[in-house]
Amino acid sequence: WAGWEAEPPLEHACIWRDQLHARERQLDRAIVRLSQMNAALVLAQLSLTEMREVRVALEAEYRDAEQSLHRRRRRSGALARECDGLRQLGCELQEQMEERLLRNERRRLDQHAAAAGGCGGGGGNGGGAPTLWVGSSVHLARSSQHTRAPRRTM
Repeated sequence: WAGWEAEPPLEHACIWRDQLHARERQLDRAIVRLSQMNAALVLAQLSLTEMREVRVALEAEYRDAEQSLHRRRRRSGALARECDGLRQLGCELQEQMEERLLRNERRRLDQHAAAAGGCGGGGGNGGGAPTLWVGSSVHLARSSQHTRAPRRTM
């Protein structure tokens, strides 16, 4: 039996061995495809995680922007109301000033007419009534007739 070991075993075709090798190659290809799919899945999960983080950051930024917008709108409304109040106050003060000027001018005219002895003197407007300039409006004042200055609107 010593010579028997020196001789290589005879190659012979075994259908079961061929089937085993074919299945092994199929299994290797399936493992490669599975590894590729696993790598793609890991990349997709990383991408989804990154997108989720970006979405969360964008939502937080959007909330902050919305809150800032609401604060600015409230502030704008408060400033608009304050401006309206100041415009109204300005109109009222303008009216009061015009009324005071008109009263003072009437008083001065009455005093002037009383000092002149009641003579109707001309004020340069042809009607015998002096012309008063109040703001940008012209008012005619007569000592016997009191007129109110027109209101200004802004």
